[in-house]
Amino acid sequence: MIACTTKPTMSAAATMVAARCMFATRPARFIALPFDSRTGRIRDDVWARWLAWDPARLVGRYESALRSLRLLFIDCGTRDEWNLHFGARVLAEELKSRGIPHRHEEFDDGHMQITYRYDVSLAALSQALAD
Repeated sequence: MIACTTKPTMSAAATMVAARCMFATRPARFIALPFDSRTGRIRDDVWARWLAWDPARLVGRYESALRSLRLLFIDCGTRDEWNLHFGARVLAEELKSRGIPHRHEEFDDGHMQITYRYDVSLAALSQALAD
């Protein structure tokens, strides 16, 4: 365990810490990483808790609810600083394999300063709500 005593910066490590805080069962001031920070060996018990919250793995559990959505819109930059485009692709493939309607788009940019994408996502949302 590592005690959190300072404010993290926006980095890959901070992102992992944030994910840990979302997926863990212990108080947020302790970090249970899914690997041993000294050796890199996977900690199966912690990794299993993380996988339990993997969006692609949750599709089966929520398939009925996902099918009921008017719009399931997933977009991500192909240069995402946290590589979220890979997760978006996995999620889109899982949805496709189950025949769940969705819209998956990738664009040539990163994760930040992409408000110009609102023209795409909000237009799609507006159309879905109007139908």
